[in-house]
Amino acid sequence: MPGTTGRFSFDVNTGVTDGNGQDRLIWGLGLEEEYTFDRALQAVHKDYRQLFHDMSLGQIGKERNVEFELLLKNGNRTLEKYEFVGHQEDNDITSTPLKIIGSTTLVKKVA
Repeated sequence: MPGTTGRFSFDVNTGVTDGNGQDRLIWGLGLEEEYTFDRALQAVHKDYRQLFHDMSLGQIGKERNVEFELLLKNGNRTLEKYEFVGHQEDNDITSTPLKIIGSTTLVKKVA
């Protein structure tokens, strides 16, 4: 249903995400499936993979918060909002962050 929002936290060191049920459903991932950056990248429509990479891992050290739209392989269009969380002494996130906390809002669901 459009407007549904899922939440997740991505651990940069391990590469593993702990997305909640809504987030996994929007992305088309099973509840027991391992949720890694590579698995998420596979779920993104091929025309949006570079954008996804650039706005997530490519933003390290550039922005604290990013917002962008994605088209997923399952046809869902989403609004992604990511916050990069660094070490306590690294307020500007100049080094690799500890995690990315985010939300995925379903904008349009494929019939």
